[in-house]
Amino acid sequence: MASSRSLAVMIAVVGGFSVSLPAAAVASDIVARGASNTEGKGRGRTPDGVPRSQDYPAQLQQMLRSDGCRASVTNAGIAGNTTGQMLKRLPGVVKPSTRVLIL
Repeated sequence: MASSRSLAVMIAVVGGFSVSLPAAAVASDIVARGASNTEGKGRGRTPDGVPRSQDYPAQLQQMLRSDGCRASVTNAGIAGNTTGQMLKRLPGVVKPSTRVLIL
C-alpha cells in the first residue's frame, strides 16, 4: 500500500453504534472484509445464507445511496477465512480508489 494514500479503517461492531463516514467516501470505494458474516453465509433464510443483494455490504450500499452518497461497497468476505488469511488477501482487495475498509 502506498503511504501517500489516505485510507480510513473502521472496525464494525455489532450493537447500537453509529459511525459517520468521512467525506472522501461520498464518491469513493468502500471495501467490507470479513468471513461468513460479511459474505452472507451461515444462518439466514436459506441453508446457504442470504442472497447477495441482502448481505450487509449490499444493504450498506443501498442505505448510503438512499442518503445521496455515491459510494460503492465491495463485498470481500469469504466464509471460513481466518484473520491471517484475510490479511494475506488484503493487498489484492484494497485498490487505489479504496477510501474506507471495514473489518
